[in-house]
Amino acid sequence: MEATVDHFQIPIRTGTKVESLRKSGETFIAETSQGDIQAEYVVWATGQFHYPRNKDFTGAELAIHSSQVEDWSKLEGDEFTVIGGYESGMDAALTLVNLGKSVRLISRGEPWATDHPDPSRSLSPRTLDRLRELLRTPEKANEIEFIKNTSIRRIE
Repeated sequence: MEATVDHFQIPIRTGTKVESLRKSGETFIAETSQGDIQAEYVVWATGQFHYPRNKDFTGAELAIHSSQVEDWSKLEGDEFTVIGGYESGMDAALTLVNLGKSVRLISRGEPWATDHPDPSRSLSPRTLDRLRELLRTPEKANEIEFIKNTSIRRIE
């Protein structure tokens, strides 16, 4: 992301709370804790990454949310189970496999098998490209197992 921001000279404001968003003619106005920001387009990209639902099921405290991992290469072990097959979960799984780990990916849906334009139902083009690249490498493709249409009830 930093390379994209640098390359396209995208202005970034951190520590800024958006208090409201409204449209005035063809312009969006975001009222923020740092003053108003005007834009022609608005992309909602906060996702749920920073708001982990780590109490959704019994035993969730036995797992670590991907937002809490500072360095994937420092995780101990060779076999991992990743819960969630969308952006964050797929990123974790691909990163772990590329580090030589074996991964079981459990997902409520099958976002890797759809090109639906809604990002809450499919993977981004970049993530899908990364997955396809990994799957073209036989030794890496054998290190990821996909379990689709499955919900987690508890971890023991």
